[in-house]
Amino acid sequence: MWFGRLAAGTAGVPARSGGGPLLLAEDAAGPVRQLLEVALRGTGHAAAVHRLPTLRGCTAAEWRLAAAAAGLTPAALAGPPRRPVAVCDLVGPGRSFTAATGELGRWCAEEGVRLGEVRVLGLVPLARTDPAPWPWRDRRVPWTRAASSALTLTAVPLDKRVWDWLARGRPVEYVYAYGRLDGRWDIARSLRRRGRADEPWLSALIDVLDVLFGDVGDRRHAVGGC
Repeated sequence: MWFGRLAAGTAGVPARSGGGPLLLAEDAAGPVRQLLEVALRGTGHAAAVHRLPTLRGCTAAEWRLAAAAAGLTPAALAGPPRRPVAVCDLVGPGRSFTAATGELGRWCAEEGVRLGEVRVLGLVPLARTDPAPWPWRDRRVPWTRAASSALTLTAVPLDKRVWDWLARGRPVEYVYAYGRLDGRWDIARSLRRRGRADEPWLSALIDVLDVLFGDVGDRRHAVGGC
């Protein structure tokens, strides 16, 4: 059940990303990235998922080397197709959004690279009794206007018990094992529940997931029926 709730929240990340590069911060957001890496394998969007290195404990120069090793350079992010760049991390009381977001903006500005829209996706806790996601109070996202044409902040609700576990830095084991079968189906099902999307790329992704993983649910029900 815990992994199912993780998958339900994780599905909201690509749904709000815009279909371009998706940068997920290290540490707390790591399990979300790992689950997406497995769930999107075999689709055209698997290569869009990247690990955004943490800035903690290293200099700006060291961070840029680590980011470049992960395929995150200003030139790579600005390359075609020109879609929004999405950055995802946990937010909450006492947690400022990743400083790596600001360093990435400064790097783009120094290189003279101007991105299109940048979407900052914040994973926020959602209690079962809450009618809406926990409000995003910390909007101090470091970014420079010289680096992009627009910056938007969007809250992505995550089950509160899952959010609490990730926010405390507790290890999450077996993410890849779960993602290879049940995780793929759970994310595909969560996206299908959202219905046909206004963005063509997301509708196409749902169609691909239906083809790749749609029969997994039938096999699961067959096994359960036995």
